[in-house]
Order: sequence, then structure tokens, then C-alpha cells
Amino acid sequence: MVNNNEIFQMATNPKRFFIEYLSLKKPVLEVMLEMVNKKKINLHPKLLHIFALILYYNNLYKDLPEDQRWKKVFDHDTKMQMMNEVGINEGHLNTYISILRNMHLLTGKQISSPFILYPESGFELTFKFNFEKDE
Repeated sequence: MVNNNEIFQMATNPKRFFIEYLSLKKPVLEVMLEMVNKKKINLHPKLLHIFALILYYNNLYKDLPEDQRWKKVFDHDTKMQMMNEVGINEGHLNTYISILRNMHLLTGKQISSPFILYPESGFELTFKFNFEKDE
């Protein structure tokens, strides 16, 4: 019998998880966003890193009430941490956040609901390929 599965187990930490997750899912996200935005979407590395950090901070503050969580995710101190980690200035960060809004990954100062995830002790991302008959 042929093995039709590949499983890659990755050791990670909560902060690295989000950038690794988005890096793996990038082609699928770009296709989804192209359909929503009706134009070519390229999630370049710094933009992806900023979005990963926003997802990370949302997860970090998940136990706060929603309004307090979003304030904390987008407050000045959190933005400073993001800028330091990615190596950008405030103007660049604000531009990246605007681009994420224009792509519909963010809605105002919140993550658009289809993109919110809360990995607990681990996370499994599965791609399943279903073959169709050749015509």
C-alpha cells in the first residue's frame, strides 16, 4: 500500500507559530484575498510579519474582554514592540496596517473574523488534495 500522507512536525513557540503558520498558508491566503479584493495580492515578508505579530498579540491578550484586547493589541507600546522586532519605523508600520486594512485582513483596529485563530497547546494545518478525472 502506498503512503499518501506526509506529516511535518514543527517545534515552535507562540510568537514564531504565527509567522510560520502564515508562511505556510501564504499561497492560499493570497488566492482568497485576490478573490475578495478582485486584484493581485502579494503578501511580502514584512507585511506578513506584521500581520503575524498582530495575530500573536491578539492571542496573547485573548483573556481580556474584546474591547480591551483590541486596545492593547493596537496601543503604542505594542506597536513599538512590533517596530523593533521587524526593524521598521512608525510611518512604515502605519502603512503596513493600512495595507492590511485595504486587503480586508484588518477591519478598523481589529482582525477580520475569518483570520482570527487561537492555537492552544498546538495547531494542525492540513492540506488535502482531491484528484479529479482528466478530461
